[in-house]
Parts: sequence; C-alpha cells; structure tokens
Amino acid sequence: MALVALMLVSVLPIMPVRSTSAADQTQTLFDRYIPVNQVYSAKASSYSVDVSGKYSFSFFIGTRFRDENAESIMFAEELKRTDMQGQFFKINYKGTFGTLDKADMMKYFDIDENNYLLAMGDPSATTYENYSKWITKDSIIISIDLYDAEKNFVRNISPATAIMAVGPDGEFLTCSLIQGYRCCIYFSKQNNLFKATDDKSSSSRYIYFKPQYAWLEDKSVADGLIGSNQSESSDDSKEEEFNYEYKQYPELKGTPRYMTNNILSVNEFISPDNTYYQVGRKDGEIDPCVMNKIENVADYSENVLTVSSGVTRRTVLTADGTLYGVSSDYEMKKLASDVKQAGMGHYLTNKGEVKEINSGKTIAADCKAFAEHRYGRVIGVLKNDGSFSMGYTYLGEQKYYEKGLVYAKKDNVTTIVPGGICTKDKTFYRWVEDVRIGGYTMDPATGSFSQSYTLELKLNLVTKNAVRVFPYEYYTRQYDAYSSQTGTTEVAKTGFVENADRRMWAFGLQDIESMGTMTKNGTKSLIRRIFPIYQSTKSPGFDNGNFVGMVPEESNDVSMLINNHCSDNRPNVLKSKTDYLTDVPGGYRALDGYAYSFDNDVDAGSPIRSFKKKATSFHYLNDSSEIFKAINTTTGTGTIANLYLLPNVARSSYRMDNKSGNTILLERTDGSMWMTEIYPVASAAATVAKLGGWECSNAIQITKDTTKKTSTVDYVDLVSRNVLEKNFPAMKKGTPVETDAAKYITSKYYSQITPGKADQLSREGKTFLLLVTKTDCSYSKKMKKTIKTAIEKQKVPIYGCVNNYSSLEFVWDYTKLDSLATPYFVLVNGDKSVKVYNNVITQKKVTTILKAAKKIGVANDKLSSASAEVQSKYPSDKISVDSYEWGVLKYINQKRFANRLSLLTMPDALQNACNIREKEIVLSYDHTRPNGEKPYTTISDSFEHKYAAENIASGQHSSTQVVTDWMNSEGHRANILNDKFGYMGVGYMNTNPPYWVQMFTDCAGYKSVTTSTGSMKFKSLAAMQKEYLICVDNNGIGHFITRHNGLYLYIFTGIYCLGRRMSNSKTFIIRNGWTYIFTKSNILPMSISSPFTGSRYTFTL
Repeated sequence: MALVALMLVSVLPIMPVRSTSAADQTQTLFDRYIPVNQVYSAKASSYSVDVSGKYSFSFFIGTRFRDENAESIMFAEELKRTDMQGQFFKINYKGTFGTLDKADMMKYFDIDENNYLLAMGDPSATTYENYSKWITKDSIIISIDLYDAEKNFVRNISPATAIMAVGPDGEFLTCSLIQGYRCCIYFSKQNNLFKATDDKSSSSRYIYFKPQYAWLEDKSVADGLIGSNQSESSDDSKEEEFNYEYKQYPELKGTPRYMTNNILSVNEFISPDNTYYQVGRKDGEIDPCVMNKIENVADYSENVLTVSSGVTRRTVLTADGTLYGVSSDYEMKKLASDVKQAGMGHYLTNKGEVKEINSGKTIAADCKAFAEHRYGRVIGVLKNDGSFSMGYTYLGEQKYYEKGLVYAKKDNVTTIVPGGICTKDKTFYRWVEDVRIGGYTMDPATGSFSQSYTLELKLNLVTKNAVRVFPYEYYTRQYDAYSSQTGTTEVAKTGFVENADRRMWAFGLQDIESMGTMTKNGTKSLIRRIFPIYQSTKSPGFDNGNFVGMVPEESNDVSMLINNHCSDNRPNVLKSKTDYLTDVPGGYRALDGYAYSFDNDVDAGSPIRSFKKKATSFHYLNDSSEIFKAINTTTGTGTIANLYLLPNVARSSYRMDNKSGNTILLERTDGSMWMTEIYPVASAAATVAKLGGWECSNAIQITKDTTKKTSTVDYVDLVSRNVLEKNFPAMKKGTPVETDAAKYITSKYYSQITPGKADQLSREGKTFLLLVTKTDCSYSKKMKKTIKTAIEKQKVPIYGCVNNYSSLEFVWDYTKLDSLATPYFVLVNGDKSVKVYNNVITQKKVTTILKAAKKIGVANDKLSSASAEVQSKYPSDKISVDSYEWGVLKYINQKRFANRLSLLTMPDALQNACNIREKEIVLSYDHTRPNGEKPYTTISDSFEHKYAAENIASGQHSSTQVVTDWMNSEGHRANILNDKFGYMGVGYMNTNPPYWVQMFTDCAGYKSVTTSTGSMKFKSLAAMQKEYLICVDNNGIGHFITRHNGLYLYIFTGIYCLGRRMSNSKTFIIRNGWTYIFTKSNILPMSISSPFTGSRYTFTL
C-alpha cells in the first residue's frame, strides 16, 4: 500500500486571482498563448476522420512531440513537454492549402503530384479504388510556435499543419505528414490529462470525440477553438439551466441468473422473447434510449458488414420472412421479403435462391443454406442435392468475383458453416484460400514495382468423426492480425471444431492449428462454451485475440488456451482454479464472485502466464459486488466518491477495445436488460461538467425481469444428441447449474454469500460475523449441526462463505498464519478491527465467538442484533464529507488524544481542497498537482493559515486501515501529531485501488460551540452521544468535530467533561483554552482557569 507525506512549514503566500479583461474574452485562437499543459502529442490516423460527425474518432496522446524541423525525423530526439513547463504554444494562421506554395504542401503532407491534384479537386487526377477524401484545397493551414514564460519566441514546433478534427468542446487535433511521419498535436481545454512531470510517448492514453469538423475550412470556426470569441456577458454565451437527478435502485432478491440475453455487440442484444434491440443516444440527450427494436427474430447475421466509411450493418430476419438491415448509425430499413436465412451481404429466399443484398442479384439457385466467411469476401453454398461450391463475393477482387461459385466443389455435404463444411460421413473440411506469389512488374508511369499473385479457393480435410463446430470464434497467433504482403489474405482463425476423440482444431482461411485433446481428470470433455479472455488495446497484431477460454459440458471448469510468444506460438492449455459463472469483458466471472482474466503482462520478463483475479475490466462496475456506479473524477462537488446506481449487474457489454465507449448494456441477475451512457472526462468534458463531475448517465431499464433464457448457442452439433452422449458419457448428467456452492446450513440466522461479497462488506466497514467452510472439509461437515444449533440459541445472525478456492482476500490482512483451517470465523467490527478464529471445531469455541459477535451488534442481510454502540451522525448536509472521511477524523483525534494533543476540527475550506486533491491523485499519485502546482494551492485564498501539510495514501479499504498505515510511517505520523495544526480535511476516492488524502493547517482558535441539533439540552446521555459538535472559530467560520471512542469522561456531581487531559490538572480542553462540560442535560463552555476535580470514568462514545 502506498503512502506519501508532504510537510510545509513556511508561510504560504496568497496568490492574487488573475482578472479577465474584455480583451481576453474576445481573443481568437490566433491571438492567444496556450499553456503547454493544455497541449499533447498525438498518434492518429489521418484517413479515418468521420466528416459526418456521427461517429467517434479515437486516437492516442502523450507528452513527447516529433521535431518537425529536423533533417531526419527518424533520428531526431523528441521534444519533451517536461522541458517546456511554464511556456506557451501559439498558433499562426498561414492560409489555405490551395493558396500556399505547392512544393511546401507536398513536402509537409508527404504527397505526390497526383495526390496534390486530388486534394485540389482537379478532375484530371487519378482516383484510386480505395481513396478516402481527406485534406482539400480549402483546408486551413497553421504553424505552431513555442514561447517562453515571458511570451518571447523560442522556436517553431510545426512549420505547417492542418486542423484535422475538431471536437464538441472546441478541442482539436492537428496533422501533418513530414518525411512520411504522421505528426499530430492535440489542443485541449484540459490541463490534467497528464501531470506536468509526465514524460509519455504518444501512445499512452486513448482519447475520442465526435468530430464536428474534419480538415477544417472555416476560419471563423477556428477563431473560437478551445476558447470563446464572444464576450462572457453576451446573451448567446449563457447556458440554459441544467438539472439532472441520479437514481439509485435497490438490490434484487432471489436466486441470480446469468447469460439470459444474447448480447451481440456493445449496444445490441436479443432478449429471450426473440426481440432485437439496438440502443444509443440521441443528440442533446443525456440518457440513452432504444433506437431500433425488431420483434419475432428468427435469424440474424453474426458478423457485421462495413457499408460505408465508419458505418457497419447487421441483418435481422423475422419469423414472417422479412429481412431488415440495422446500421451502426441507427438507420433501419427493410431489405427483402420471403427470406429463409440472413447473412452479412447475402440472403437465402424460401425459393432456394441466394441473393446479394446490395444488387438483388441471384448468385445461386436450388440452395438449402449458405455461409459467408467472417470478412465477407468468400461465400459457400449448399444445394438441396448435397453439393457444395464456393467463390468470391462482390467485396473481393472483380476478376475473381466474376468467375462465380466454381471453387472446391464437394458432394454429400450435410452442414455448412462460415469457414467449413461437414460431409455425410462426419468428415470436416475447412475453406482454404491459396495465395500464390508471382514476380514483380514495373509501372512505367510511376516507376514503382508491384508483386503479382493469384488466389484460389479449395477445401482441406481437418478431421474425421467431427461432432461439434464453433464457427464464430476469433483466435490468432501473436502476429496473425497483421495483413500479409498481398493485402488480401486473412490469417486469423475464425472457428473451432472438435471430434469424437476430444481433439480440437482452430481453423481459418490461411491457417489451421491443433489445440490438442480436451480432457478433465482423464474423462473426454466436449466443449460447450468458448469465450475471449484477453482483449488488447495495443496496436493490431500485438497479443490481440490469441487467448480464449473453454468450458466443458460436464462441469464449470475453465481451461485457457494461449498461443503467442509466451508459448513460442504453440497452443498451450492452462487450467483455472475457479468455476465459470458468466462471461465478463476480457474474461469470466467465477462462482466465488470474482472476475478473472488472462494475465498477459508481456513486460514481466517471464513466459509463465495464468488466470489473474481482477475486479473487472469494466471499471464502472464496483469490484465483485457487481454494482454499476457513477464515477466522479473531475470538479464535481459530490460528497461521496461514487454513486451506486444499479446493484446485481451480472455482466456488461463494455469492451476494452471499444474505444468510443458510448452506450453500454447492463444485464442484471433477474434477466432484465439496462443501458447507460458513458462520458469519460477525457473525451466528454463539457457533458461531465454539466453532470457535476459524474462520468455516466443513469441506468435506464430496457426489458423486464424474466425466467426465460435465449436459445442461441455458439456451436453447431454435427451429430445427434445420442451420438454425443455415446462418445462423451459424462455429459449425460447435464450441464451443471450455474450457481454457487450448496448452502452450508439452513437457518434464518444464516445468510450465504460469495467470497467477493464478504470482501466488499469488509471494505464498506460493515459489522458482521463470517463463517468460512469448505465443501469437502470433514470438520466443516462435522460442525454443521453444532454451529446451526448455536447461532439459533444465541440468536446471532451470521454470514457464511463456502470458500473452495482460497480466494477470500481481506482475511489475510489480519492473520499471521500461513494457512487457515476450516471451519473458521472472522469477526469484523466495522472499520475498527478484524479478528480471525482459526480451526473452530468445538462447541465451546463457537459459543465464545457468538457471544463476542453479539456484544458488538453483528448483522447479516436478513437480521441484525442489537448494537452495543450508539451510531453518531456526521455533517454531510453542511460540508462535503462522507462516512469514510468522517471516520478518518474520528480515528486521527483518537491518536492525538492518546498523545495529549488538542483535537482537530474539519472546516469546509479544507474539505473542498481535499475534494480536488482526491481526484487529482487518482490521475497523478504525487504531491505535485497535474498542472505542476503545489497541493496547497487548492486551499481557498480566503482561508487564513500559516502552515500546511498533506498526507496521501492508496490501497486501504477502511478509515482505520489508512490511519494505522499513516501512523506507522514516520513522515505521516509527524503531520498527524504536529501540535501546530488544529484543522484537517479528508478526501477519499472509492476507486480500485482506493485513494486517500489529508490536508492540515493551523487553527484560528474557537469562540463558541454547539451541537449538530443546535440544542444544548438532551433527554439522555445516549441522545447527546449521537450528535457532532459545531465549533465557530475567531474568524466566524464553522468547523466540525466527531464523537469518538476512548475519550476520558470525568464525572463529578452529575457533570461530564470531554477533551484531553492537561498536565498537572484534571481539566479537559478541546482547543485554545476552552473546556466543554457535558451535564446530563446541557453542554456548557468553561474557561481553562476554572479547574475541577472528580473521579475518572472511561466511557465508549
């Protein structure tokens, strides 16, 4: 766990706030000096900007810029933003592409004569088949210079570049192509995407936005970028009042269900009642909605087809034979009628004709079925007489398309799938594209050489006795995602097939690979589920898609298939220790409540890879508790780090490689489907600001709960069920129920939870007793009746966890043992203490534990016992503080009290400062702010102080844990016990890992005190103990202080005195000469000069 302390004991200067003049407000982009920390190096494709503004444009950013003025960019050192701190960028308008020197434009954008003519719109230019329009003769060309802190010219950064893409908040991306190198720079309103001291490559962080303009041509638009060219007093600049209310839904009851709906993509699914949904967000709205809905779905295309730049289409077939096309830009239209089978680019009619969707052309007749390869260039047809043939589609090269379906003819075929066929004798063949490389020819016009090649399709025998095929699973070797030198081959494996001897192969158009045998404890295993368990956000071809997980029919045991540089590009099967429950992005959720992904740390220097427990790759789900939450990481003023919006989320559709995020599906454990809109601050700053810093919308319900399940499976059986059971006897008992371990005991005092839920309860500071058992433990079986009788006799509610995988985490922070023997108990006293009782195998020991649990008032989700502690309030309605932060104040004051120091109070000014710092340390775990300033610059100038200090920490899950860690660190302890300090603020971010921050200052002294009720009289001591104190200092500012454990309470003649003990006296004070005397009905201030005597009595408050 990380801890960092900073102590500042000098007088802090108050920096004046810079006023904004009318001239500043009317400056254009070309007048302004832009701080370097608002500027980032970038890596982006210059050919993928969507000019329609419908689709997100994604790119990388960093802090190292190419030297565009170097003689050789390849060998030039990069310009580092860390060397430019305090300096400015300035943008200069040079003109438009068509008005500037032709030679310069060809040089700075690395184009030849013909491409220059294309940009100029010259009709004599040759247009290439795959030409994508980009820069035009009217595109604005700018140069970028660097100026020092005094705004003196330093050097040129970019001699000529275009404004390639403009985002909705006025941010923009420039692009030039000098010496063949793409030189991009990102200008943003945000200065905290990296901290000032970061030295990052241009591939360090994803950014995306919907371009409002591409290759900008309008100079009036450029004038207002990353700023405003209107006066702030202008009526046009005033935003409408915005109100948005977040909703938090209750937890679900009953047995959870998983994999209920068929999730097709990040925003598409088919429900159990065979209804297709596509969800998205309409412009101007915060919440997403259902964009398209199709009922009575009979078939659909598993893969999508690109129909225009940035737009894909899926086909959906209804039971009445109507074929619809639904595009990624939310357009839905009817494509055909009387359809029997749907495909990406084709369909089969009830008359047996296979037709092209685009042209309506019939390419084959008298057909039973057809299949298209994943990439759409190859199609195969199966005729009613059992004959098969294949050929190239209109998406391939014209000369091969014109030949028709003349390749790889085969008779006696019974089954056709994308990429393969199976014959009557159960022999499986894969489709093969044979690429024959020829010689080189020269183009006399350009002098360039090209290599010739020929293509041919054929069949290749994979296995006899085939029983099951998975035709839609993507799998590669490490570098398979790279295109071949011809640019036409697709080398990835796109399916799996298994035979009766439990051998499996992965197959594709160019490659095949044996996966070996599928066994479990010597039993032949038939695979029922294949799912991706690793997703890469790196460049194509680097560890992307080459790991899959497999689940057999007879169990929930998971095997992982790895095939990359870690295994010398040979298949390697590894076993996981935890059983499969449901897919999650990048892995699977196990029966212990945790998510697991493949550990592919390629930089670890070790070839050993394994399954690795993680919270979830979708960071808007809260660890193993499966709660969808809103994250506040910007300038929001919320008093808590997260809003827990939707409990009981079984899985989401979020994918690490879905760069644009946007609308996400959430499936709950009651089978209902929900949606939300994700707004990462790095890409949607304006929306996030409107939402008060929260980075997502509400969770919106799409479908109701259901007990049904989609009938769609990922495989095609090539033999009958009887044949399968004959070859795989273990599957006769059926697929295991996807549920947790059997309940250990049945009692109203016992509630069984997963290890993940137990860890969550601990992090939340709940008070509970946990019983941990194992299914195959003899002592767990022996003690079952004893434990049940004891909890019912003592009436103590407990949680139970059947921990067959040793994955319970929080327990190991509180035991010195190398191993624990079940059954064992864990007594958690909120966020105060945890005690582990190992190897509990006697009735006497069980009774002792239950009495201890009853004393502190444990609870489970069914019952709670009477609490022995009066619960106090905290001032969340008055200052920005949550229970974790209030707890830190309470425990810090305990430590100061024990060391005879005055108690600290919490002012609003320091809480506001900590609200800023808690978000900043998540981005940059450092005492330097992301903008390069010191941390105490977050404290308001109006808050008077002479001294300040900061402690930060990461990884602690409770208030007591973080205070303990700080107290065990010399630097942090010195800050906590510094007698110069009287005020403290606390910040907490409930992220994974959690982050904590403390800020201390000196105190102005108090002049009055009251309670949180405003009353000084109470009916009872218990009622008084619930309240907190409000102290008003000598500057008239209110501060707050907790009640807490371990304070001395003096009693004499019915008077109670709370505070710290002075030397040689029995007087108790809070701060600066005031003692607060608590009588049975009043709180009275008392001067330090009025000591009293009496007997001491220790009371837990």
